[in-house]
Amino acid sequence: DAALGEWTYDGKLYGLTNDRGAFHCYFNVDLFEEAGITPPASTDMWTWDDLREWAKALTKTDGDQIVQYGYGSGSNWAYDLLPGLAGQMAFNDDVTASLLDNEDTIALLDLYQKMMHEDGSTVAPGSLQTGANELFLAGQLGILLDGTWQAGYFRFKSDEVNFTWDVGLPPGVAGAENYFIPNFT
Repeated sequence: DAALGEWTYDGKLYGLTNDRGAFHCYFNVDLFEEAGITPPASTDMWTWDDLREWAKALTKTDGDQIVQYGYGSGSNWAYDLLPGLAGQMAFNDDVTASLLDNEDTIALLDLYQKMMHEDGSTVAPGSLQTGANELFLAGQLGILLDGTWQAGYFRFKSDEVNFTWDVGLPPGVAGAENYFIPNFT
């Protein structure tokens, strides 16, 4: 019933979604172990501050070059998640006003900017020819935020994956629920 509720009006079904997907994090367990960090269990709640700390510890450089990133997102949709992952909504209930200027979302965007420009621990959009998914497959990315569909792709590419990986919840704000994307229309 919950899946059909958003497509039902006055007891009549008016549409169906073609897809439902959740975003979560993929962890390169081997890189975590090398850095002396235990990745969160699949149902553990963890925060954006944890992410920043871990991403810094997972990032490696060779001179001026970053050769291993701590964190990256494999999908531009992940940026749409940021308000939800900050414990907020992007719009008010009747979708007539943006809520992106709230304190929590701004703080998360600020943290993300610091990870990108101060720490160098996350891939800046457009900065590399190689996407975050490929970096993860190559063992050069510690944490990947992406959708459920990637698990099948990683299994399909299993001959290219030379490390142990696991899946868990995305980071969030202490006490807030994690975000779920029902669909884009």
